[in-house]
Amino acid sequence: MFLDELIPEKSLVSHGHLGLHGDMGYTIIPSVNGINFNRSLSAHASSILEYKLDQKYKSFHCYIGLNDSSSDNSKAIFQVICDGKIVYESSVVKKLDKITPVDLDITSCNILQLRCINKGESLCHSIWIDPVVDTQELKYFVGAFNNSKVKLDFEKTKSKYAVILFATENVSKYLYVYLKTFQKNSNLGDCRVYITCPDNSYIIKKIAKHFNAFYVPIEPTNNYTLTSAVDVKDVTYSLQRFIDAEYFLISDIDILVMGDLKEAFKKEIGICRDFNTEKCTLGQLLESDWSAYNGNSKALELLEITNEEHESKNIINCGFITGTKHSLTKLDHELRKMLPKSQFYLFENNGSFCREQAVMNVALNRAKNFEILDDTYNYQLLHADYKENKIMHLNGTPTKEKYKDLINNNLDQEYQELKENIFQELTKGKSLVLNWTNLYIPGSYFIERNNFIEAKQIMKNSFELIFIDLTRSVSNIKIILEMCKGKSNLFAILNKESLEAIKTLSLNYEIIGNDKELTIVKLKLNERTSSTEISQVR
Repeated sequence: MFLDELIPEKSLVSHGHLGLHGDMGYTIIPSVNGINFNRSLSAHASSILEYKLDQKYKSFHCYIGLNDSSSDNSKAIFQVICDGKIVYESSVVKKLDKITPVDLDITSCNILQLRCINKGESLCHSIWIDPVVDTQELKYFVGAFNNSKVKLDFEKTKSKYAVILFATENVSKYLYVYLKTFQKNSNLGDCRVYITCPDNSYIIKKIAKHFNAFYVPIEPTNNYTLTSAVDVKDVTYSLQRFIDAEYFLISDIDILVMGDLKEAFKKEIGICRDFNTEKCTLGQLLESDWSAYNGNSKALELLEITNEEHESKNIINCGFITGTKHSLTKLDHELRKMLPKSQFYLFENNGSFCREQAVMNVALNRAKNFEILDDTYNYQLLHADYKENKIMHLNGTPTKEKYKDLINNNLDQEYQELKENIFQELTKGKSLVLNWTNLYIPGSYFIERNNFIEAKQIMKNSFELIFIDLTRSVSNIKIILEMCKGKSNLFAILNKESLEAIKTLSLNYEIIGNDKELTIVKLKLNERTSSTEISQVR
């Protein structure tokens, strides 16, 4: 339902009246960046609108912006408040800024307040564009670079501190050491860890469970060909909006936590400078091919760098970021104001490992809501001699090689067991294993995936475990199941399509786990159960 169809309980505006249905509330033509919107709430800043929802709605959606009639130096902050609690606060919105979306979970909200706070000149024609309250819950959320998305049904709980990490299976050892040292040394008592992961890694899931952390699967948006998993890290800069915590830490995992972190949390964003950039300006790093950003002059154009930003000496390393929900939401808003050109920059600069840090630097300089932390909270060993600090950051490939013993010395027997994939776990202690898949399973007797003749012969023998590949057509799946009838300890490898296919068949199966894009199930076939009887185990 559009909010202009509801009568507000309170409507306080600084000039005119609340504008509805194309009316601005004063004699002005509605236009934001030359576009007319006629389902908006025009509430001249500073303003407060209040609606009684009585928990009838689950999500709120709108865009925010200033009308073209605003003063050139007009500025405003937009806030959304549910039952007295701020659930969204924008960075400073200026005249001619791009309109930006606001998508919020408002489940259980009784009183919804929309506030606009004037931060500039008096003519500040603030507009809530196409505001909607919906009975449907918010199911997905897209990251601040528009490169990744996350389903919002991930497990979560209230805590004082929340840590948000990004990990893939190939860096599992760094995740393990990070969590091990964090648990031992951070001194953050009431804290929950959220691990975002794009590759559905079975090992990352086990590590998360081992440290009582929450696993958060993420997916790419596939807007362009990604060359690094880091490109889908952008969800980590937005996830705090959906987690109930007082303080947040967004951190790289190539880090050893060696000290108490409580003093790192501030009212604003806490972040450290990027080492070895003292003689550079932000603009020089963005435009120079010798920099870690792999720069060029087009970068300045795509990111719309001003002269002030070009000369800025505030160059940060985003490997360790602290903040409150409010301060990080402002940063998220500033990042979204940079779309779509920031995504064009990431695409054009595809190949520079630090390109997402370049975008973060620009957004932070524009948000102006950060405090520089002492270097001890992000001691970057790539450009510094070894000296123990609270955060030891092994940034850069040469650093990881030089100080590999710092990681390896923390990889205990528990990690060795956790890093085993699902196939290694299932085959442990087994010597007679048949592998009729296209996967490498150590110690197994291998049959080519399409060799049905040999498979039919070998099935006459006894095996402790049998792995079959059902990533096939339904007709081939039926043939294989007939060949395997009566076999115990039968495990099938399926992808998304074949998993849907076997749901249409009459199979008794148990899902064992997921690894990357595959699902592993245990099939329960016997001589009396044909492949046309219905029975599923969930």
